[in-house]
Amino acid sequence: MVFDFSPEGGRAACQKLERILSSSPWSTGGLNWSDDYTLLLLDLINSGSIEVIERRFALRDDYSDEEQSRAKRLTQLMRKKKVNAFLLHFSSRFPRQENDSQKTMYNALFFPELMTYIRCGNLGAEKMFDMFMLEGCNTVTVAPEYQGSNSDGVAYSFVRAMRYVKLKASVDEIWDKRQRAISEVYLNLNF
Repeated sequence: MVFDFSPEGGRAACQKLERILSSSPWSTGGLNWSDDYTLLLLDLINSGSIEVIERRFALRDDYSDEEQSRAKRLTQLMRKKKVNAFLLHFSSRFPRQENDSQKTMYNALFFPELMTYIRCGNLGAEKMFDMFMLEGCNTVTVAPEYQGSNSDGVAYSFVRAMRYVKLKASVDEIWDKRQRAISEVYLNLNF
């Protein structure tokens, strides 16, 4: 997906990102626009350090009992009440993948062989960075809590487009730059 953060397209790009990370229409939002983590996420998407990939899949009614059982188990591990269509799709596409229960965070499951966290529902930028900073995580996939009634389901994968060490250095550099700017403001205010 392309996000145009230019002055002309920035508002639409931010709204698109907000819709992706806020799964329900009545949600308070997945992004806190006054938060440094949100600004950092925007910077990394804009620079291409994190790519956003839209993954569409056909909604079906013919999942096997085994696939439905596995999707239900994953749903329970995520502490959700209703099985998400993406978990049914995931269970049918990757029947042998097991999550690492030791690395579960924020009700997101980590699949080490795929190097991916999967979460159904809202996800804030700070939580996403916590997942990315876990060595071995290349992708964070977010599936909307409620899939539409049309023929396709959707999930969004946030993929590290650079090595972990470089991303961590970039995150630290941007974070340090922001902290220096905040410190400079405080110094100018004579605190």
